Amino acid sequence: MKNKTTKIVIRTPDDRIETANQAYQIQFGRAFDRLKVTENLLSQHEQRQNGNVGNWGYVGDMELVNRELNDIIAFLGGIKS
Repeated sequence: MKNKTTKIVIRTPDDRIETANQAYQIQFGRAFDRLKVTENLLSQHEQRQNGNVGNWGYVGDMELVNRELNDIIAFLGGIKS
């Protein structure tokens, strides 16, 4: 199986940023780009785990991921689960 390389794409504006809204929209887009990358990486991680189902390290990886995601959700005004 080929190992996919995930590339993070950073959007950079051609024009000078002059307003908070312009800067926000750029950062908002970057966040969604990172969510797509994260989804891809989670799928790759699951595939690796499927090839080594007895390895508890993958469980620890997901615990860490979920703790970090809970912090982001709480930061954005959601409820930790």
